Amino acid sequence: MQFASEDDKSFRHQSDTYSITTADSQLLENLHIAIVASRFNADITANLYENAYTRLQDLGIVSEHITTTWCPGAFELPLLVKHLAKLNKYNAIIAIGAVIRGETWHFELVANNCALGILNTSLESETPIIFGVLATEDHEQALMRSSGRYHNSGALAAETAVEMALKIMDINSQSDKNSEL
Repeated sequence: MQFASEDDKSFRHQSDTYSITTADSQLLENLHIAIVASRFNADITANLYENAYTRLQDLGIVSEHITTTWCPGAFELPLLVKHLAKLNKYNAIIAIGAVIRGETWHFELVANNCALGILNTSLESETPIIFGVLATEDHEQALMRSSGRYHNSGALAAETAVEMALKIMDINSQSDKNSEL
């Protein structure tokens, strides 16, 4: 799959275009990706997980290089992500969850703190951690974004993880080449 083409005007600059299909298949086969998924709102997160896992395999990631860890809810995602990032074993980590607005303030607390925890861990660990957590107004919106029929947030998270892992590897190899000079 290509992310952008010359026909796609939604990209403003040539540097915004990227295609995983141009990546070396051996490089893709050697990537290690972790998926941390929340069990809360399981009908949604199971869809997101299946779409992400399937898309990683479609892109050439070997199933033995995909690690899956489940946790109780979205609030717990940042802690597990942090422990996985500390292992320095994964080229990228995908955090999957679903927070659906209710009648209380709980939605904001969980969604905001989950996002902040994941962002902080990504920056601290310098590991691409993909925020595949849906924050929706209702269950129907979450189903639409997770089902793959209308919008496939799980597959998009997988593509983003692979793209970011490859870009970080490329930056690091450029840095290594420059330091050899």
